[in-house]
Amino acid sequence: MNDINICSQALTLLGADEIITFSDQTRESKLCNLIYELTVKSCLADRNWTFAQNQIQLNKLSNTPLFGFSHAFQLPSDYIRLCGKENPSLPHQIRENYLYCNAEEVKVNYIFRVSEEKFTPHFTEYLIATLCKKLAISLMEDEQ
Repeated sequence: MNDINICSQALTLLGADEIITFSDQTRESKLCNLIYELTVKSCLADRNWTFAQNQIQLNKLSNTPLFGFSHAFQLPSDYIRLCGKENPSLPHQIRENYLYCNAEEVKVNYIFRVSEEKFTPHFTEYLIATLCKKLAISLMEDEQ
């Protein structure tokens, strides 16, 4: 499955026309282009999907937070949501794309943006249902 197939399945369930690309000049294509990526990231953030988890030791930054914590760590560029840390009781805060805490090193488990070919069938169905909900409001003018 790819992004176009996923959007087309959602559109078909609504009784709308399928799309061929996101750059088509159809209403369906324009709407899918607007909402697809944000919807994928939102659906990934909803749960601790194991297929979308990665473990990493975060890079410690030389600049330190102004107050509250002694160290700042760079979150990965594909980061969506934190699932856990090696030391779960370690207090931390996430601001922008940094994790702040008082540890010298931090290892995390996080959700990242997985490519469509790695989506599980269950996640794909969840994503299609979510897209249907969002598309129905715009295409069918139906909030129910």
